Amino acid sequence: MDMECIIPDKKINEFFLKVGAKHSDEFFNVGYTPSDGERLKSDIVRNFSYSRAVEKKTVDGSERFIVYMELGVTRTKRFRTVWQKDTPDSIPRIVTAYRKE
Repeated sequence: MDMECIIPDKKINEFFLKVGAKHSDEFFNVGYTPSDGERLKSDIVRNFSYSRAVEKKTVDGSERFIVYMELGVTRTKRFRTVWQKDTPDSIPRIVTAYRKE
């Protein structure tokens, strides 16, 4: 059984799908729109798998790792999603997501 993950609505709506935000164009370029928050969130949750985590690093008891996933509406591209577990037993929460060529 794989682990669940946490993706705050604020992260989706104020960072990933906010016009003018640092990486928002990368999401818009694969077909997401500013009103696709629930769709993007469910796509990330569906693609999340701790068993595919790479580049794991532990700093001060927090573990950070990356899960690569294909995301998109009109076409799919590979995104790097960065996650953090604040304690060994905590549920991973998303830190950021962006395109990685």
